[in-house]
Amino acid sequence: MNDVMHHHSSIQKSFFYLLQLSFRQCQQKGSQLRERVLSSLGIKRDKSQSPSSEVQTANKAVEASVSAYLRQSVEWFDLKPLTQVSCVK
Repeated sequence: MNDVMHHHSSIQKSFFYLLQLSFRQCQQKGSQLRERVLSSLGIKRDKSQSPSSEVQTANKAVEASVSAYLRQSVEWFDLKPLTQVSCVK
């Protein structure tokens, strides 16, 4: 009985690890997508250049909108490639 419980515990730990890994990869993929969208819109996150306060305000509004859109539309993302990579690791 002890062996069965230990095996069950090991399976739970492995599943949790895979879940964590998948979640991190999804977060990373979302961040990459966000950066590509912002880059396509010409919004740079370079701190060395200081745009006017109006431009900074507009950039922040666009960044917030892009982030909100990605959070709300996450269920439409094709996550199959990410889950396949997680299972291989």
